[in-house]
Amino acid sequence: MARRKRRTKKYTVRRKVPYRVSYSRKRSSTGSDFNITKTVFPAILYGGVRAKISQMLTPLTQSIPLGVIADEVALGAGAYFIGKRSKGFVRSFLHDALIIESGRIGENIVLGGLGSLTPNQTQGTGFPV
Repeated sequence: MARRKRRTKKYTVRRKVPYRVSYSRKRSSTGSDFNITKTVFPAILYGGVRAKISQMLTPLTQSIPLGVIADEVALGAGAYFIGKRSKGFVRSFLHDALIIESGRIGENIVLGGLGSLTPNQTQGTGFPV
């Protein structure tokens, strides 16, 4: 009769078929899992194309009665709804877009307040538009 492997903390039991046991190694987390290219590159790419996307959506954002933050709301909503159905790099790209737009909305709220946002008010961000 063959000996069974001794279970240690590194292994978990996964039952595929009743009465049969398979052992799989747990995933261990290390510091090398963080990849700066996958984290920063989509945000840089979105920052580069944001102005062109904003210009294309200008007729839509002018009809939204939110004043200065209409542009951010439109781009953030688009990133959210398209990103929900996306995978891979596109999802990462749109996730970063949503974070950037949320930050811009927060900055406008802090600098101008929601009550004073009118279409004629200048945008108080450090980002070129």
